[in-house]
Amino acid sequence: VDEVGRSGEGRASTRMAAKTVKSLRGGARRCAAAPSSSPSQAVRRTAVNMSSGRAATATARHPALGLAPGKVRGSPAASKAASRGVRCSASKPWKENDARLVLENGDVYPGYAFGHTGDKTYVAEVVFNTSLTGYQEILTDPSYHGQMVCFTQPHIGNVGINEGDMECGHGCHLSGVVVKHLSENVSNYRSVETLEQYLERQGVVGIAGVDTRQLTRVLREKGSLVGVVCTDASISDEA
Repeated sequence: VDEVGRSGEGRASTRMAAKTVKSLRGGARRCAAAPSSSPSQAVRRTAVNMSSGRAATATARHPALGLAPGKVRGSPAASKAASRGVRCSASKPWKENDARLVLENGDVYPGYAFGHTGDKTYVAEVVFNTSLTGYQEILTDPSYHGQMVCFTQPHIGNVGINEGDMECGHGCHLSGVVVKHLSENVSNYRSVETLEQYLERQGVVGIAGVDTRQLTRVLREKGSLVGVVCTDASISDEA
């Protein structure tokens, strides 16, 4: 019985080995019939197909380049020539400096003017305030009458102006406002106007883009100084 079992297992192993050899010979014949190509050539063909697809997609998305749908100009010179007809009309996302704050000690702080800018020069005593909130209360505080306040809080104007936070009914007592960043977006449901609109209506100049923390260090060491906000480009800083 043992001999019969062993002979049966041997015949099954022989048949399996024959099938394996047959399949390997068939694979070798298929490989010989296929055209020969090196791995580098296959990579190059794939890269060319991918670049052609990207160029066709770019042409479809940007018809202003002058390329008809379905046509691809692959040379860089042709791409540059086509892009010459496209002109960017978007303005700069920041405001250009058109004003400067000049202190009596000779320090000059460039920035851009906002609020009331009808007069070319505005003279006042420059002081600073380190409050994180409540800029509207500072604007209408009588103790700052006639002074130009430098806010160390970087973002000013983000809640606009409302009628409920006025310190007095007289309006703005300041002669000028110095800030680092003037917020153009208002996020308070009570706001009735922006800070820039309020200062323009009150006849108060503002200058933004100033390094207010450096200015505060100077005022802390030397005390309050007389400053001039000038929006006239024809007047030099020394004058």
